[in-house]
Amino acid sequence: RDVPTASDGAGEVVFDEVSSCRSTDAAVRFKTLFRRIAADFDPATYDRADDRAAILAAHPGSIPILFRTGFCPAPAAGRFDEVLQADPEFWEAYGFRGEAALGRGEILSAEKDLLTAFARIPESALYPVLLASLYFFTEEFEKSILYCEKALALLPEYRDALLIKAIGLSQLGRNTDAIGVLNRIIEMRYYLQGEAHYWLAWNYHALNERDSARGHIEAAKGPMPTNTHVFSLSGTLALEANEPAAAEADFQQAVEFDGANDEALLGLARIAERRERWTDAAGWYERTITAMEGKAEGLKAKIEEIAGSGLAAERKAGMLARRESQLRTAEIVAAAAAFNAAVAWANAGDTAAARAAAERAAGHPQFKERAVELLQRIKGAPAPSPSRKNDGQGEGV
Repeated sequence: RDVPTASDGAGEVVFDEVSSCRSTDAAVRFKTLFRRIAADFDPATYDRADDRAAILAAHPGSIPILFRTGFCPAPAAGRFDEVLQADPEFWEAYGFRGEAALGRGEILSAEKDLLTAFARIPESALYPVLLASLYFFTEEFEKSILYCEKALALLPEYRDALLIKAIGLSQLGRNTDAIGVLNRIIEMRYYLQGEAHYWLAWNYHALNERDSARGHIEAAKGPMPTNTHVFSLSGTLALEANEPAAAEADFQQAVEFDGANDEALLGLARIAERRERWTDAAGWYERTITAMEGKAEGLKAKIEEIAGSGLAAERKAGMLARRESQLRTAEIVAAAAAFNAAVAWANAGDTAAARAAAERAAGHPQFKERAVELLQRIKGAPAPSPSRKNDGQGEGV
């Protein structure tokens, strides 16, 4: 068909914006191809899967149409390789290909493509936010914050950039700075309110400002009614306020949403210990062991992946150090849970289960001596009730 004239108004506002950030030839090309789509296809139905082939057939050799079919009606990341083979300077394709790679966890290829897209389209706030997400995923928090700031320089009210920045600041222990950023999200209203309230609670808890933390964690429950971390933090705050019934309800909710939430599992174990419900306490500790062993296996896989990657040596060393530290923590928590499970099983009168748990604890050098002592006591006499030191709040649990 003939290309519609400007009086048809097909996408005119959109393409005036495109014209402002692309070369004249590119803008004309985009206007033309999208007007052809509007003329040839019913706009209410052309995103159907069967229309992708129809669009390509109707516009053979059209690189922009090929680009469009990479994400409409559904993602098809391989299309962007085809686009870039045909036109290596189709910069938007680098961005979409990088985003798809990031979603698959392919860090190096995602980083390369997103850096290329941002270098060539520096007026876009999307690419620095995607890069900030990438560096957050790799736990390079300083670099993540840097790219959040690049995005915010372009779009000061970009909520996603504000939230990623705030979480990065939180992870770096810059709690007061994080609170300032999160309060900005609250002031803006509407979006990411639950996430902002959760992280405000998290940071106030880190600062031992528990009243403020509890207010924000309650505010987070409305927008995030099935978030396991919201309810486990709420349970922790209630337990610290000596409200075991409220804490138990929150921890139960957290475990319902994620059975491997170790904060909630440990909280339930501690509450059961307080009530001298030894079998229940032991059961919760056993579940904690399983959760932490699963976490440790995931960390080992990630360490192996990083070690075999093509990352620069210094960067690889930093990422490995962080993951190895997390692995050591997971192993300590699992061993401490095993030791406490052994004590609880012994108090419940189940010496076989107590012995098995103690033997697991003895496998960790930090707990070996005490676990061996406990094994001897299990064989010779009833084990003692847990001391305050071993009620699940010591030993790193």
